[in-house]
Amino acid sequence: MKRAALILVLIASLAGSACSRSASLNPPPAQPAQTLTVIHGTAVETPGTTQPAAGATPPALSSASPVKITETFDEPDDAWSPLKIVTSQAAGHDPLVKTALENGRLRVSIQDKETYVYQFLKTPVQGSASISATYEYRTLQSSGVALVCDADPNFTAWYEIRLLGAESKVDFYQYDQKLKADGKNPYVLLGSAILAAREFSSAGVDTVRLSCSDRKLSLDLNQGARVITQTVSADLKGGLGGIGVMSYNLLPVNIDFKTVSLQGQ
Repeated sequence: MKRAALILVLIASLAGSACSRSASLNPPPAQPAQTLTVIHGTAVETPGTTQPAAGATPPALSSASPVKITETFDEPDDAWSPLKIVTSQAAGHDPLVKTALENGRLRVSIQDKETYVYQFLKTPVQGSASISATYEYRTLQSSGVALVCDADPNFTAWYEIRLLGAESKVDFYQYDQKLKADGKNPYVLLGSAILAAREFSSAGVDTVRLSCSDRKLSLDLNQGARVITQTVSADLKGGLGGIGVMSYNLLPVNIDFKTVSLQGQ
């Protein structure tokens, strides 16, 4: 399958300073799985799928059809949402967040403390979903890297795992923007685990996969080095996946994403 080339279009805009889910929608009837490649924001059939007859208009693809998207950061694209900043301690200026494409990597840099930034793939997946990423720390400062699944279209509710490099720890969260509106912490901690050195590189490259299905989150860290399952009470079905980077009290934060892949099951 041809690999997609997508870029995070990061628009640094401050959204409230507080450190997640609309009502679930009934999913459409199950459809035959399709493998899609996103090229400059357009879904394209790949070899092995049914091709339309010559001269015929291809049928429209459902926005919730099962898909697989692989991002390799080779060239710019518009398949990602604008940046969502949940919180920041930036004072007198917009949060200083910079990104750049370099040698097939997305390089993310944060220069303000307690800044949580996210971006979401705009194509939803149907049913159970998994999102995976390979990333590398470029600085050893305290930072977090998040994978998000089941986000709603307005990015007000989702599940996430957050890997904390300096602490060799993973936290499972449910984000609920409605709590923030009530003056509460929108991040509901579901569970945590300490990671051993053989399972997680706090200063190098990690490959992480988050699967979300049937009120259960499953983390696969470095291809089976550690598998952790977390049950959840809510049944989010937003269908959108994304990534996040967090700064804390030491700066700068520099993370390189090598690949991101989202798949419906």
